[in-house]
Amino acid sequence: MAEVSAALGHRVVMFMRLYDRLRDEPYPKDTVIEWSMSVGRDGAKTDINTDPTEWKSYLVLFRQLISPRDSLYLAPLRRDLGPCIKHHELRRRLACARRAWLDAHKPSFPAVLTLGEYGYPKKMNRLYLYGGLFHSDPKMSEVWARLDPGTQKTIEWAFRNYEGKVRQVVVNLRSIVNESGEKGVLDVPGLTHRAGRIDAGPDDSPVRA
Repeated sequence: MAEVSAALGHRVVMFMRLYDRLRDEPYPKDTVIEWSMSVGRDGAKTDINTDPTEWKSYLVLFRQLISPRDSLYLAPLRRDLGPCIKHHELRRRLACARRAWLDAHKPSFPAVLTLGEYGYPKKMNRLYLYGGLFHSDPKMSEVWARLDPGTQKTIEWAFRNYEGKVRQVVVNLRSIVNESGEKGVLDVPGLTHRAGRIDAGPDDSPVRA
């Protein structure tokens, strides 16, 4: 049990440090994403009003929070924190964050109708990230290459909407962790709250985000 608690403490520290890095990314996270389509002699063209380099840099970090294979995957992190927060209101907010996370992963009927199995958020995310953006999954890359440009942009737009919903969960989870530390109701061995920051205690080995 002590090893599990220590592991959770390190994951919490890594999450808080990752949050800081995401916040410092130049991608304009407060900007409303605009999506437009035009039709001409060359067919339909779509455009999204953000810098692709900034977006890709941001997602290198963000994808850690939505990848089931990553230690910072939000679903188990939120679940494991629940019993450690000894405060009714903060646990209620944590439950709200869980509902928001689940809502973000609900497929829309038009998306499923248009994209089939890739209309479901988990599969859509994998297709967009590892087939369209980072090309690290050969199978997903092949699927992506077979899509027409308009469908690719539609998937990107859907993913950006998903990212916005998950981003709000991340902001809320960070706030819950920080407030529980300030109030002294975060019962995770090895964590301290000093100078407004959650960090590893003096007897813990350094954690690198």
